[in-house]
Amino acid sequence: MAGTVNHDYHILEPDIWPIAGSLSALVFTTGMVFFMHDMAGGHLILGLGIAGLIATFFSWFSNIVKEAQRGDHTPVVQLHMRYGMILFIASEVMFFVGWFWAWFDFSLFPSALSEVVGGVWPPEAIEAVITPAVEAVWTKRRILEVYLNVVEFDKGVFGVQAAAQGYFGVDAADLTATQAARLAAVLPDPKGRSAANPSDYLRRQARRIVDGAATIAADGRADCFQP
Repeated sequence: MAGTVNHDYHILEPDIWPIAGSLSALVFTTGMVFFMHDMAGGHLILGLGIAGLIATFFSWFSNIVKEAQRGDHTPVVQLHMRYGMILFIASEVMFFVGWFWAWFDFSLFPSALSEVVGGVWPPEAIEAVITPAVEAVWTKRRILEVYLNVVEFDKGVFGVQAAAQGYFGVDAADLTATQAARLAAVLPDPKGRSAANPSDYLRRQARRIVDGAATIAADGRADCFQP
């Protein structure tokens, strides 16, 4: 039983379930993204992720029970496992406290938080964290498509379709190159710039964007964005 092995260390044989659980979690989250965006294979990927997580839960817990029955959980190991569980629970509590604190704070005092993060929430720097994960599962065309459907072009104006109709009275598919470039030029400061009444600076930026788009189309770099 527990504590019969005469050592103070948790010495175990190599086990596949930690890495299997990690991969299952990745497949599960990827499947959730595919499923929520009605992408091909979403149901299959999500199902595989759920199956992998369930298998990991049962198999890993079964191994823990076997370790305890063999006597691998010495008093020192038991103490440290309790410490680990306490720290894990504390970390989860602090995570949710921080998460909901930020959510309620932004909901109750949006102007104060907007000043801190420069009018953008979540902060732009978070892109450096999520970009590698997104690029691993989405094509550049899909990334651009999702971005253009959620990005803020003005206060309360989200998505290129709403921006096209609000600024120019046309659908996004009917935008001219100049109109599309003006919308792109608005993005760094959507609440301080206007595509309908562009400043001289915004006009210059739009011309640069049109020229840049023509350049990458001419040398083939825009192929990854085409249907």
